[in-house]
Amino acid sequence: MNEPESIQVVQDFYAALSRAEVANILALLAENVDWHYVGRRKDIPFAGRWRGHQGVVRFLNSLSAAIDIEEFGPDEVLACGEHVLCLGRKRAVVRATGRTFESEWAHLFTVRNGQIIRFREFCDTATVASAFAPLPAPVGGPNEV
Repeated sequence: MNEPESIQVVQDFYAALSRAEVANILALLAENVDWHYVGRRKDIPFAGRWRGHQGVVRFLNSLSAAIDIEEFGPDEVLACGEHVLCLGRKRAVVRATGRTFESEWAHLFTVRNGQIIRFREFCDTATVASAFAPLPAPVGGPNEV
């Protein structure tokens, strides 16, 4: 594939993602796609490595159960051979804590034969994890000054 075609696959992916069209998302992914949201799952419920269509569906379900996305999208798209790098930002609210986080991100796609075979998301995982962390218990009791 040439670079404009690879970019189009990624743009089609973002369009399907914005409309929550799971069938169209999966059509753009290779059956054995390697999907990785870099981070620790103990800190961020949807972090870690996910494999194949079933793994991506579990990732998307985990993501939508955990956060409400207020803003998301790529600002820059760059291609180099079969790789497409997208730089963007997101703002979301963690459902369990009600806290908002904002982070810039980088998505690295590998596109081959019209399908995404590999995906990596890199972002400020410390900021995201802190929005998921439980608030510390208050110190002292009601009689303390």
